[in-house]
Amino acid sequence: MDSRAFFRTSDYPILCAPMATLSHRAHRELIEGFGGPSLYITEMISATALRSGAPYEEAYVDPAPDPSRLSYQLVGSEIEAMTKAASYLDGKGAFGVDVNMGCTAPLIVRQKAGIAWMGSIEGARVLMNGMRKAVVHGRLSAKVRLGTAEDIGYLVRFCQGLQDEGVDFITLHPRTASEKFRRASRWEFVAQLQAELRIPVIANGDIGNVSDYLSKKSRFDPTGIMVGRFSAKCPWAFALMRRAEARASGALPADDRFEVDVEGTAYRFLDLVERRLPADFHETRAKRFFFYYCDNFSFAHDIRWRIQNSPDLAAMRTALAGYFAEVPGDRVGRF
Repeated sequence: MDSRAFFRTSDYPILCAPMATLSHRAHRELIEGFGGPSLYITEMISATALRSGAPYEEAYVDPAPDPSRLSYQLVGSEIEAMTKAASYLDGKGAFGVDVNMGCTAPLIVRQKAGIAWMGSIEGARVLMNGMRKAVVHGRLSAKVRLGTAEDIGYLVRFCQGLQDEGVDFITLHPRTASEKFRRASRWEFVAQLQAELRIPVIANGDIGNVSDYLSKKSRFDPTGIMVGRFSAKCPWAFALMRRAEARASGALPADDRFEVDVEGTAYRFLDLVERRLPADFHETRAKRFFFYYCDNFSFAHDIRWRIQNSPDLAAMRTALAGYFAEVPGDRVGRF
């Protein structure tokens, strides 16, 4: 399958990862202003909560700014709840539905969801058979890890089972269930898995800057690459990666530089959070974003501490204004 046609883009597929409290509409709109990815994935949505009419459903399923480049990620352990939620989301006209088979959070695992699905090839196949019947308009995908152990044979059999049930593509975060972020991701498993499957394999893990992106793309040649926390630290990350490719190809001069209004971007994010998200989300989502975004500042620890100790968005704006008055050189970044 031609990956470019598959992801509806003439460029190499770069995806924005599902991240709890980060992958929401405000973050997507901020990124889109700089030039977004090939595909956005939402933060994981509980299938059971979605179908029971839990609070904030509207915020979680908001497909803006571009439904055609958005996939909803579902998490759950009950097949009926998962398939009904998938059918509901499939009717919203987005790109597709992604199944979370990689989350290692203890609460999710105790519910026999997330990476717990990787414990049974047959159980995962039954789920995906139902999901494929539910997702008739969009693409169906799954995000997985290596599993509970570094076993390429089992990983291949597991993913071949998903492929046989009609999954359109798989994203692999090549760490085991117990590793979290303590060990470097092993992209060699991505290359091995891609060689065994007919469907695209997207690689995810340890893309912290443009150099990581270029070197891993060149060395392992996955169908596409998924970027997570880099897009929170630098909402212009996708623009940087595209421009780096253009410089490498000669489409842009080697000395090309990208200028960013770092201060204005911070205020714009707060404005988007205020306009696009429920009030109960404002403080947590803003603090989560700035935990990473503050790395752009010369005195990151200082401004991060000020924001994390701010009681509301107004106080965060005041903290930012005070910081930029003290350190005006941080207002603009050149990359």
